[in-house]
Amino acid sequence: MLLLLISLFFVAPLVAVVALLWSEGIMLPFEKKKAEYPPFMPSIKYPNQIAGWIETIVALIGTRAPFVVYEGMKKLPQGYPWIVTGKFPNKSPSGCGYAVADVHIAKEILTSPHSRKSVMYDGVDFLTCGFQNIFTANGHRWRHARKFVAPAFSSNHIKRMNRICAEHLEHFINTTLDKYAEEGKAFDVSEEMVTLTLAIISEAAFEYPMSRKEMREFTHNLEVAAKTFVIMNPLHQKFPWLFPAVWRARHAAKNLQALAYRMMDNYRAVHKDKKEHEFRDDTIISRIVNNPNYTCDDERAADIAIFMAAGHDTTAYSISWSLIEIFRTRPAELTEFRNKIAEMPDRDDWRRVTELQYMIKEAMRVYPALAMGTVRDVGVEITYQHGKEKVVLPKDSIYFINLFPMFRNPEYYDDPDEYRPSRWANPKTEEAHIPFSIGSRNCIGQTLANAELSTVLSVLCARYDFELVQEGYPEFFSTLTPCKYMMKPTKLF
Repeated sequence: MLLLLISLFFVAPLVAVVALLWSEGIMLPFEKKKAEYPPFMPSIKYPNQIAGWIETIVALIGTRAPFVVYEGMKKLPQGYPWIVTGKFPNKSPSGCGYAVADVHIAKEILTSPHSRKSVMYDGVDFLTCGFQNIFTANGHRWRHARKFVAPAFSSNHIKRMNRICAEHLEHFINTTLDKYAEEGKAFDVSEEMVTLTLAIISEAAFEYPMSRKEMREFTHNLEVAAKTFVIMNPLHQKFPWLFPAVWRARHAAKNLQALAYRMMDNYRAVHKDKKEHEFRDDTIISRIVNNPNYTCDDERAADIAIFMAAGHDTTAYSISWSLIEIFRTRPAELTEFRNKIAEMPDRDDWRRVTELQYMIKEAMRVYPALAMGTVRDVGVEITYQHGKEKVVLPKDSIYFINLFPMFRNPEYYDDPDEYRPSRWANPKTEEAHIPFSIGSRNCIGQTLANAELSTVLSVLCARYDFELVQEGYPEFFSTLTPCKYMMKPTKLF
């Protein structure tokens, strides 16, 4: 009996402490991983140790997540491909996840026929009231939605997208930007660009004029729902009625669904007499509403909500980061762009100027909106030879394709932390720049995003000068947000 008490009060706590230290990488496990498997992520907290599951989870969900992963990658041995094993609880057989910032490995994963959207995205379905959407679905549900909506993003619609974008940009300039310039006041870059982008995408993609009130409610509801559902607390899943945060998130998701229904109702009211042959190559809302493969309008509403959520902030923040970097560093390309457009009477040609494209591309490299990229489950083992290093990627594992460290990988970019648009005149490599991902599940809306980026930034860089009067900070939650950056505009003409 005495021995039992001793074991309960002394041995058991000791075992628990050892297990915790082991899991945190302070004490290493006795069994060694195969040499070919990617090494564990180096710990930022403990030198010469591996990151434990708590540190790994913080790295994945913290507001500094892309920077933490980047710092971990930089600790890998020189010449080793940028891929590490992360310890965190998950449903895969290995019980680990793998952070990938090597473009060749990323392409193997993203283009593999055995690659599928990860179970890590299951929480996103709660954003759409429990219905799968084009972002999370696999199989027939994903294929029919993607195939039917794809024509809405064809090059045939670029002129229409540019026209709508130019109209909303001119409205923003006349009602907002000129006022800031006249009064000598600064504005929050990301806030204004989110409002502008929502106005553009709601009309260009959904033929729906969002009011300012709807825009505020949309961004609020999306934030409330996403912070609870995107990274789902297991306790929230098992006992949702115990947590007020879950109640609020469900109400917010219902509000997002209600907006999607208003968009569908508006479309049907405007086009009630339209014939079937007239919508084949029309807008996103047309393609979704008239797709007969959906089983109900709740599925249609799910895809509309996801397109709105995924399409507005990524573009808005890419515009914001471009403005911040262009006018913080004032590269030679800005002057060259302005000199060239002085001889271009057609403003539509401004967005095609090479120097402008270099500045945009470089901003999207240094601060990619989707900094943590995408997550995939792969059903087969992948073997990759990187010089003398052989890397084996276990099957049925979770892979995080991290764009932030990939775009700052010194193997692909000299002085990777420096904003230098001129690097694209003679790039060390082009293949590592994949801001819209690759493969069959790449970003379907990239044509609309590129059209908006080029149109907005060409006009703003031409007609205004901007002073960065307050340095903000980058914050990550699903997207890399430029927070509290304040810029003061000066009108040039």
